[in-house]
Amino acid sequence: MIFRNSVEILESDGLDPAAVAGRLDELRNRLRGEVKRAEGKLANDGFVANAPAEVVEAEREKLERYRAELDELD
Repeated sequence: MIFRNSVEILESDGLDPAAVAGRLDELRNRLRGEVKRAEGKLANDGFVANAPAEVVEAEREKLERYRAELDELD
């Protein structure tokens, strides 16, 4: 079972909802870029074949983490 959290941003004097939404968009875009970069690395047979196993595994873990963070934001 997957639970999705949703956050409602309420307007207040100390919080600008548009600024928060903009920062979240920037974060999503950065994460999408990291996912694309990691997918590209892992799709490169030369990288996977020549890099030490721990480096390849670390890249797979990063990709998984980036995807999870992006899923939480969407």
